[in-house]
Amino acid sequence: FNAIIAPQFFIIAIEYHVMLVCAAMINLSWAELREAFSQFTSILKKPLFGGGFALIIMAFVLNAILNPAKNVQGSAVPKSGSETIFIDRNFFGVIRIQDSPLVRTLTHGSTKHGSQAQAAEYKLTPLSYFSALSPLADAFKLMDLYGPSEQKVGVIGLGVGVVSCYRKEGRHFDFFEIDKDIADIASNPKYFTYLTECGKPDIILGDGRLKLKKEKEDHYYDFFLLDAFSSDNIPVHLLTKEAISLYLQKLKDDGILVLHISNNYLDLEPVIAKITEELGVPAYAKLGLKGPIGDSGIEAYAAKYILISKNEKVLAALAENGWTKAETRQYVRAWTDQYSNIFSVLKTKASRDR
Repeated sequence: FNAIIAPQFFIIAIEYHVMLVCAAMINLSWAELREAFSQFTSILKKPLFGGGFALIIMAFVLNAILNPAKNVQGSAVPKSGSETIFIDRNFFGVIRIQDSPLVRTLTHGSTKHGSQAQAAEYKLTPLSYFSALSPLADAFKLMDLYGPSEQKVGVIGLGVGVVSCYRKEGRHFDFFEIDKDIADIASNPKYFTYLTECGKPDIILGDGRLKLKKEKEDHYYDFFLLDAFSSDNIPVHLLTKEAISLYLQKLKDDGILVLHISNNYLDLEPVIAKITEELGVPAYAKLGLKGPIGDSGIEAYAAKYILISKNEKVLAALAENGWTKAETRQYVRAWTDQYSNIFSVLKTKASRDR
């Protein structure tokens, strides 16, 4: 019910609440259920309770009719000053697009997957986790300094396509995206214009790891970015020793591998540090601080990244830009396709400060 039927009928995830009620009722006999239902209906016959219940139903119906979003039944109240202009749900979760006076934001579940400025002056300026203040900007600057003039960039995780605006002549982007609905939204200039105005990257639909292995030859990319670990439910199979080995295999020997690991609950740095230690490749970490983006009134998010490379020039430049060697943690093992442990990477106070 929860996995297959509910997503077809509910825009938001209320099936868990329904199942909790059903679980509480499972031990009741048929006679007891009839008695409970009889008591409930007798309460509704009282004007105060019956009228209140009717008003609640009417509110849901009117909301669904009047709200321009797709069947906004029971949608979360948007943050102050913002408006939900689109809402939908698929196998991967609830997708919302919300407008505020300054930005338009795509949210998947409880995780923000990218924003675009409303003002024309900043329309193509990378925002949120990907701004010029982020460690990602450092990585692209190093690519400009020490990479080839013709650059192939691979990205797992499309979001709204903001990374495509790190464009330059000779740089081509491939985006791997598992959720077709996200790809459709990011490609639709009615909602976001990064992809249509920042060049024309290729979008490869499907599981990033599987598609990368199947469709790209070894040593193909100069720069590879993973942006799939910010949600509450991370795709562990993209963060195992075998997965990291695959990314390095598809990367040129002097290429750069970058992982965006900002997460409210998990500190993924020790896992990656342990994996790269076992693979014998250097890994560096940096937490970019939040700050204003020009005079737009928009604030960039604090964002944490890991950079992995064998390029000596790149590694030498990292320390000058505030990067430090990625740190392991006691009791944290390298994740593999046979082993992972989410509890071992729950954030501690020390990891939040790093």
